[in-house]
Amino acid sequence: AYGILAASHAEKIKDWIGRKWGVKSILLLTVSVALGLMYLKFKPVAVWGDYLLKIVLGIAITMFIFEAVGKIKIGNRVNSFLGNISYEVFLVHGYVITLLTWIFKGRSDLSGVFIWTVIGATLLIAVIVNRISKPLIKLMKR
Repeated sequence: AYGILAASHAEKIKDWIGRKWGVKSILLLTVSVALGLMYLKFKPVAVWGDYLLKIVLGIAITMFIFEAVGKIKIGNRVNSFLGNISYEVFLVHGYVITLLTWIFKGRSDLSGVFIWTVIGATLLIAVIVNRISKPLIKLMKR
């Protein structure tokens, strides 16, 4: 839904991103972190936490990402790194989430740790799979 809204207002968003980039980036990051902490605290609360706060948090994070990447070159090292392992991330993320869900079962108080562990483990395993598979693929092509 956020993508549809962004696409329908793309020109306004592009104009808004260009002005006061640093201040807006810091402000949106702060708001996103604050809303994220509120979400972790209030997610058991019906409607307010598990629904409305999640929507507002999603909008804040999306706005922060738009603002943050608005001034970053597309071809930077981070994007190149992530682009090089994107297929491996796609392949392994489901298995990582399944395994970590089993490990973290019943520990809803650790949802933030769970998310960061999923991201870290997925990236680490994707890099390992990438480093192993690239030479194997080259060898098989010969």
